[in-house]
Amino acid sequence: MHPDLETLLRCRHAELPTAGESRVRDHLLACDDCRLEFHRLQRVLARRPCHAPDDFVLSGLRQRIRNWESERASGNWMQGVKTRVLRQLGPFLGSQGADSLLEPVAQDGGNLLSTIEPVLAEFLGNRAASNLVGRVVDSAL
Repeated sequence: MHPDLETLLRCRHAELPTAGESRVRDHLLACDDCRLEFHRLQRVLARRPCHAPDDFVLSGLRQRIRNWESERASGNWMQGVKTRVLRQLGPFLGSQGADSLLEPVAQDGGNLLSTIEPVLAEFLGNRAASNLVGRVVDSAL
């Protein structure tokens, strides 16, 4: 069986168990297509600079994670989902359009995706709606 992209990446980064890495390496010796894919992957990754985040970035990220965990633990986190999504959709739909679209959405956002994605897909198409909803939800959550 040919290794998938994830397996090739894990092999490249020495993240596979010894036996798994050995099987992949043996396969790469015998399979020209996979070997070419592995070398292509190495070339692409070699071109991308890999910068370690500095302490300032890491400390800010850690603080945001602590804040998020604290909000989630308090139980208030889901209360504002609808409001945050409304803020995210406003620039795209206008405040009245966003209000109308989100009117049937529960305050905790439980039916958010099933409510907004089909409506947006009617206007934008499935792919654009999915991208927009993903962006909005990622930003709001």
